[in-house]
Amino acid sequence: MMRSSSLLLFLASPAFAVMPTGILTLLHSSTETELFVAEANFGSSLPTFGSPLGPLSLLSSASALSAAGLGDGSFSSSLLCDDAGEYSASAPSSGVLSSAVALLIPRGTCSFAVKAQNANTMGAAAVVIYETLSSKYGYNETEAAAGDGTKGAGVEWPRNLNDYDCSRGNGTVSASTITLPYSSAVSANDATTYNSCGSCNFCLLTGHSLDSSGAVLEDLSGSSYQTCCAWDLHQNLYWDGEHQTDTVNVFATMEESKVLLSATSEGDGSATIMLERRWTPSVNVGGVLIWALGVAVAIFASYAAGGDLRKGRKKYLTMSSDPTASTGVSGGGPPPSAPQRTVAEEESLDLTVWHAAFFIVFASFFLVLLYFTGAYSFVKVMYAFGCSGAISQLIFYPIVTRIVDATGMNNKLLHESEEWGNIYMSDILAGVFGYTWGGIWLYVAFTIPHPDSIPFFWITQDVFGACLCTVFLSTIRLPNLKVAAALLGAAFFYDIFFVFITPYIFKSSIMLTVATSGGPPPDALWCEKYPNDSPCLTGDPMPMLFSIPNWGDYQGGSSLLGLGDIVLPGLLLALCARMDEARALLGAVADGRGGGVSLPRLGAKSICCEAYFAPVCVAYAVGLCMAFIAVLVMQMGQPALLYLVPCTVGTVAFVGWRRGELSDLWNGPQSLDSAQNLLTGHQEGHSNQVPNESDGEQSATSQDAMLNSPDHEII
Repeated sequence: MMRSSSLLLFLASPAFAVMPTGILTLLHSSTETELFVAEANFGSSLPTFGSPLGPLSLLSSASALSAAGLGDGSFSSSLLCDDAGEYSASAPSSGVLSSAVALLIPRGTCSFAVKAQNANTMGAAAVVIYETLSSKYGYNETEAAAGDGTKGAGVEWPRNLNDYDCSRGNGTVSASTITLPYSSAVSANDATTYNSCGSCNFCLLTGHSLDSSGAVLEDLSGSSYQTCCAWDLHQNLYWDGEHQTDTVNVFATMEESKVLLSATSEGDGSATIMLERRWTPSVNVGGVLIWALGVAVAIFASYAAGGDLRKGRKKYLTMSSDPTASTGVSGGGPPPSAPQRTVAEEESLDLTVWHAAFFIVFASFFLVLLYFTGAYSFVKVMYAFGCSGAISQLIFYPIVTRIVDATGMNNKLLHESEEWGNIYMSDILAGVFGYTWGGIWLYVAFTIPHPDSIPFFWITQDVFGACLCTVFLSTIRLPNLKVAAALLGAAFFYDIFFVFITPYIFKSSIMLTVATSGGPPPDALWCEKYPNDSPCLTGDPMPMLFSIPNWGDYQGGSSLLGLGDIVLPGLLLALCARMDEARALLGAVADGRGGGVSLPRLGAKSICCEAYFAPVCVAYAVGLCMAFIAVLVMQMGQPALLYLVPCTVGTVAFVGWRRGELSDLWNGPQSLDSAQNLLTGHQEGHSNQVPNESDGEQSATSQDAMLNSPDHEII
């Protein structure tokens, strides 16, 4: 059995970077400039797109303090880092600013929330905290005293790779131009004054120096100091858990702050801004498409599971109308060079209650094993191997055999075996094409980080999933409603447990963690800098699912649907499809002329109450839609079986009850056994009676005649 990932999950963002979710529109000197800013997780929320906050007069914190008669005019004062109580006491009055003002405050020394709270006390409506180079430095007086005069003692230098990266650009600055200590509390010095670090616009001192030969020294004893390119990325503004504010708070990069500071240089409030959330589509296109794809594959794969019964009925109709005709469905012509197999004609396995129990136990064990071992690469390899066989069988084998037949090529029989079947040249060619396709997909999966946005990758993955579901539903079958209820009922609680209960036991959802190959990276900012670093390679969805990108959404990501949400309810859909096909076959046999069908094809009453496949397909679509709505409302992945199982099982039980066939469904449809006996040309199981549309059963004289005549076997 395949191990299925049963989960409906819509990823709004890949979480491999800090996402700027807001738009800051700057209005200055008759020009309008749009900047993307990161929203804080505290304070008031940004208004929705189209209803911006503003216009607000934009003032630098230094200008605002000067206008209010606060602060001492130093750079340290402009950081707005005084304690809230002390700051309020030092102010001549609270609310010294108009509520239509946004403050531009440099980062450094204290938490973001402290700055926002102080701005709130002054009466600001919004706060724009911007990145600074000086905020990367610190100063420790105790260490400075212990340094005994050592140059640079007490300075807390920026961190390599976190704050700067010398591989992106580096340079030097003369030691005589630097005044130490160098920190945001002492100086607003900007290293770009001294060196541009090549193509980099923002540089940081590393705490190292260079000697006359250019060799890097670990201390500052050299004649020049080393500078390296600083990172300038958006930051997450986290709440410190203490300071409260009602302001709207956003973060701007150094590059963006150059534009904003230039506009506020006059200090007269002539520059204004508007703040709003970035536009997102009202309808998740990827989610709608993944719903449609899931429904289509479930219906197609379930319908294909009745292919043997459907083909048998067509053969019987052909033989009834023309006894001299060929037994092939096409009704004549030379036999093909290789058998035209259908998936439903392959060997199948009828599940039992014990199979259902084993499936759930094995799926649970394998899920927990993946959670603790992280052997996701192994799963990708096995999945690619299995899907390659499925596409070889469903896609390439029919194409190759038709080409061989059309061109008259010699489709040589390479191996003859009763156990494994005959192997033709067409089998080998189909396998080569299928496994080559799977190998290329696997190569992309292992060599390109986060390949789910590459069209070849996700389209191939969806094709793989559709083929695998089709093969699975035609190979694994449910014999009755009893086994269906046992399997789907157990899967129902399996899904709920691993999505909702396991976070209370393991501190994270096992299902969500495994479905995303270990969960999102722990540090999105680090992964934005170094996406190929090993901790940043996690977070990719497991391949056992359908994936469609969220087109039109700046957050990116994909909408995902686990294959378990197809194959598990699909087993019940396939049972219903086979029951309807069996009734159609027996109806044709009972008619005697081959023209009658026991199930009406038209009419709302017949579709709802006299067939099983159509109502359960509608129920599946409704259940999956309910899961989709739950994802949008709860903003988290949902166990789709929570909605699919009641809808599908309940619908089949209701239709069976209305037809008076619930007991027959529970123990095993008699019509399905009779039709299967008819196809194999011998009697077994139930007595040879053909269910009738009106009274449920009738004599099967025509069936007995057909079963006992070797000339009329439908194989």
